[in-house]
Amino acid sequence: MSLLAYHDARFRRLNHEIYEAFYRELGVLIRRVSQGLTDQEIRMRARLITSVLDGVALQIHAGAANRTELVRRAGTLITTIATDTGQLPSPPAGKRP
Repeated sequence: MSLLAYHDARFRRLNHEIYEAFYRELGVLIRRVSQGLTDQEIRMRARLITSVLDGVALQIHAGAANRTELVRRAGTLITTIATDTGQLPSPPAGKRP
């Protein structure tokens, strides 16, 4: 569906709706393991975790030879993103990624 979203507004809206629902639910879980974070930080962490999950899925689909290690390390990274006690690094002021 993500590929269709590039070419069709209906799929773009549906894709957006699905991801937004996923971010909200993931945010609930992040908030449970990392209390005291701002809504903005929760949302950023949900996007980062989703990026890792999506990337791992793409790599596995592309035939990654070391799937088990890839999934293990991704799990560790996701846990770190969700439970880190501080704000995750931001780009320097005035710079956009």
